[in-house]
Amino acid sequence: MKTPMRDSSYNFHTQTQQIFSRGGEKKVMKKSLSILLSFALVFGLFASLASAADNELTVAQKYQALVDKGVLKGNPDGDARLDNNLNRAEYATIAIAIAGLAEEKPATATFSDVTSKQWWYGAIEAAAKAGLVDGVGGGKFDPRSNVTIEQVIKVAVQAAGVEIDEDAAEVEGASAWAAPYIQAALNAGLIAEGLDYKADATRGQTILVGYSVYEALNPTVPAKVSVSSAKASNYNEVEVVLNKAVDTEKAKVSLKKGAAAVATETKWSEDGKTATLTLTGSGRIGDGSYTATLSGLDAADVDVASADFTGENETVKSISFVTASEEIASSEKAKVKLRADNQYGKLASFNASSYNVSAINLSPTIRKDAEGYLIVTLNTKVDNTNSLIPGVSLIPVYVSYDNNRVTANKTFKLGTQPFATKLELSDPVYSNKGELLSQPGEVATVGLNIYDQYGNPITPEQQVEVNLNAFVTPYTDALNIDKTDTADDSYKVKVSINATNDATKKIEKAADYTLTVHAGGSSQTKTIKVGPSKLAMSVKVGDADLLAAGDTGVSKYVSLNVYDADGNALTNQEIVDNAARINITIGGATSDGKIVRTGKNKGKIKITDVPNTPNGYVFVTASIATINTSSYDSKSFKIEAPRVPDSIALTDVDATKAVLGAPSSFKLTVKDQYGDTITAPNSANANGKTYKVEVRLTNSKLGSNTLNTTVTGPATYAHSSAGAWTPVGTVDNLAAFNTTYTFNTFAADRGTARFEARLIATTTATTTDNTIATNYASLETIDPKTQLVYSLDALNTLYATQDAPAGYDLFVGSAIKPSINDALKRTISLTVKDGAGNKVAVPTNLIKYVSSSNPGVLSVDGIDVLGGKTGTASVTASVYGVDGVTRTLLVSGTVKNDAIVVKEIVPDTTDEVAITNNYALADLLDDAGLFVKDQYGNKYTGGTELLSNYSKVIGISFSITDIVSNDTNPAGAYIDFATNTIVYNNTAGFTLNVVSADGEVVASIAVTTA
Repeated sequence: MKTPMRDSSYNFHTQTQQIFSRGGEKKVMKKSLSILLSFALVFGLFASLASAADNELTVAQKYQALVDKGVLKGNPDGDARLDNNLNRAEYATIAIAIAGLAEEKPATATFSDVTSKQWWYGAIEAAAKAGLVDGVGGGKFDPRSNVTIEQVIKVAVQAAGVEIDEDAAEVEGASAWAAPYIQAALNAGLIAEGLDYKADATRGQTILVGYSVYEALNPTVPAKVSVSSAKASNYNEVEVVLNKAVDTEKAKVSLKKGAAAVATETKWSEDGKTATLTLTGSGRIGDGSYTATLSGLDAADVDVASADFTGENETVKSISFVTASEEIASSEKAKVKLRADNQYGKLASFNASSYNVSAINLSPTIRKDAEGYLIVTLNTKVDNTNSLIPGVSLIPVYVSYDNNRVTANKTFKLGTQPFATKLELSDPVYSNKGELLSQPGEVATVGLNIYDQYGNPITPEQQVEVNLNAFVTPYTDALNIDKTDTADDSYKVKVSINATNDATKKIEKAADYTLTVHAGGSSQTKTIKVGPSKLAMSVKVGDADLLAAGDTGVSKYVSLNVYDADGNALTNQEIVDNAARINITIGGATSDGKIVRTGKNKGKIKITDVPNTPNGYVFVTASIATINTSSYDSKSFKIEAPRVPDSIALTDVDATKAVLGAPSSFKLTVKDQYGDTITAPNSANANGKTYKVEVRLTNSKLGSNTLNTTVTGPATYAHSSAGAWTPVGTVDNLAAFNTTYTFNTFAADRGTARFEARLIATTTATTTDNTIATNYASLETIDPKTQLVYSLDALNTLYATQDAPAGYDLFVGSAIKPSINDALKRTISLTVKDGAGNKVAVPTNLIKYVSSSNPGVLSVDGIDVLGGKTGTASVTASVYGVDGVTRTLLVSGTVKNDAIVVKEIVPDTTDEVAITNNYALADLLDDAGLFVKDQYGNKYTGGTELLSNYSKVIGISFSITDIVSNDTNPAGAYIDFATNTIVYNNTAGFTLNVVSADGEVVASIAVTTA
């Protein structure tokens, strides 16, 4: 008998681990291919592949193709010998390909019958050195003898890393040494049973399989991505398959039933080719047509963006008993476990009331456990009221589903009283929907399935002594363990973070803890993951607003750069959440040293007063100091020269031309030397000067026309024929000047109006005036007969109100609520330009009539349009031109039913909002100027509406945190949602949090109390 290849796999794995790290892509491909070539030898696929070859390449052509691609080396004489068996020399070549090894050609041969002049010398030497093949005894290799299938299986199992059992029983038809490898291959599903393991394999068979495998391993990647298929995979899940991998950070997949959007959450497969959409809330797949659509990628990279499928209502396809035992314990609350599967092979979602259970005279009831299994409860207790006899009585149990009468039945023999013998633990479920515990109040719940001696469930209501115990290792006082919760008649262990663990009340260091649970003489373990979540572990002082000497009463801000343990930057809100951990010290300026909790500058440090010390410095220090972390950073900021008026800026110009008495507005603002708006110098007589602003209006008429244009602002300004200047405000008080001004024209006007402003610095010592800056706005009033270009402004995408979920509550009867209409509508507007592209101000009432090409998509009310059903429609408007000609203009609008998503929630103030007790929440929101914007650009404002009609659309809620006491006594504050008022006691202040639909705090308002 031939000596088999070496039994030990240790050397093989040691060698291949070293080689694969340097093998490169080509070697990895060869390895994968060769493994599959070896597998194919024992799969019995040769006949089907041979017939397929008749219509494709011949075996010889396929062999040559593999040689040309470098997968196979080929024989030196060029003869493929496809009908020959695979000999040991040839197989050594395959073996090193599996391991990604290069040939070895030592000066001295290992085997006496293998010489350096033979083509197989390098392959055999390399395979032998790596422990992949061995000699046949007597120092020989016998390269020309055939390789058996069991030898192929051994190397394939080794290469695939399949674990073997050295004590495996003998396998019929196989050599004893090969049994562990063959059994491992059988267990792994690599081969079928009953093969002739000692048979030889031909080279031609190997080539046929190898060529098909090569093509499978080297598929042609499509140039563009397409949605290959979409189908329901559970009652609330849809599986969408793409033809190639995509960037899952960009790619989005949405679902519609007909034209109605279906809210889903998406989880991508690791290879980026499959998206599983889970319907949110109580959403279910029902009868009807569905469309899954891919978006978020460049249109040029997408071929087929959607796929349709037909959904169906969930139903029960089968009911089966989970318990294998034929016996049931004697108990007043004996349990039997079943599973009802739907058409997708998953546990059906129907509640227990959808099923009937029958067990004569045993008071049967049925419920569902937390995992979705059916639990039948029977009274099988033996007493003098029944004729039950342990070991004798037979108990038939019938369970059926109401709608289609799918049934299951089983007859049990009555046994003895139950006692716990087996324990199973479910995976932990984290209350924060994440994968670890990070903050006090978060809980990891592990479900316990305890079974009796017959394999039937034991639940708390049976009152069986299970001797439940639980603990974590390594020990920590940071975690609490609660095993007392038996709600829903189920055992569970809850692990939570101890809120009193330390002052920060947060976990700083990631760790895995082993939860060990004992019950009924059995024990099981689960890993509980604990770690910081968005916890500030390091801090750097960022940039500061420009600090000028004498900056008082105008808040300046210093940013912070804060990072978690993984180096990820925290958002502004997350910095606020970590404010208690971050210590701030300010030197050289006035600041409360606190992090701003609300408004556009939240997460920053506010400086309220900068001393009048030019060239001095403000020092800012930030630090985090706890048991597990120490972070410190300091930065200095130079105090620049005092602010003084320096220039006049012209902004927000509406139009440079006007017709038929149309007004046009603009804004003038005094800027300091740093480009910031200024209302007064930082100190009286700054630089020995005082400052003032003067304006004048000069009208230049065209021909004999009289130009009557005026300008309104802080006052009304008329044409100054003498060129006289008019002061605005008082010396060193420029606040009145910094405002919006409006040209007021008249229909008969023809000419140009020029409104000038000059900034004057007066030297105190000499009272000399010096004009240091000027600017002006001009407006030309033109003849209405001038040729102008009219166009309707583009419409932003509108929301499809008619496709909205009922939960949005948009309508009263068939009429949309007025406040909802105000938020979601678009107003048709007009832009008029002259031939040079200059905007021309025109009267506001030129749009006379508006209609829609499809009122179901875009409905019209006056000059307002509202989205109805999804689609695209055009809006036609009749516009009365200033030249007396009526024009018909067109603009298209797109309506989508993508679920409304909040994109921005911002309070319009950075200051604290003062309230009194029982203050209306709506008034507080108005005081803060809170507004919300969605992805369509719709803006939701008004405290009352935010709490009522808008709340169901945008899904925001409110909470109170950071309550500050007036003294050392306890303080309290809460929202009375029955009256939507804020009630507090002994409270100096608190933070009102705005919470998004997914539970994230997205904005905060600092509140002080009277």
